[in-house]
Amino acid sequence: MISLLSSLEEIHQELTDKQIPFSAPAFYDHPNFLTAEQDDSDYLRIYALFVQKRQYSEEYLRRAEEEIVLIASILYEELVRDGKLGACVDANMVL
Repeated sequence: MISLLSSLEEIHQELTDKQIPFSAPAFYDHPNFLTAEQDDSDYLRIYALFVQKRQYSEEYLRRAEEEIVLIASILYEELVRDGKLGACVDANMVL
C-alpha cells in the first residue's frame, strides 16, 4: 500500500500495476484510476503524492509561480470589485 513515505518509484509501480497511465496530467480521470478509487475511497491521495514527489524543472516552477500570482491577483481584484470577498471558495472552484 502506498503511504506518505513511499518513493516516486513505488507510486509509479502502483500505477503501472493497475494499468493507469501517468504520463499526462489529470490521470485521476482515467477509467482504471476511477476503478481503483471505487475499491479504495482514499486512492486519490496517490495522485496528490505523485504531484508532490515528482521533479519539476526550475523553468516550470518559475512559470507556475508567475501564473499563479497573476491569476490570484486577477481573482482578488474581481472579488474586491464585486464586494464578495467571501466568495473565494466559489472563485477557486471556477479555476
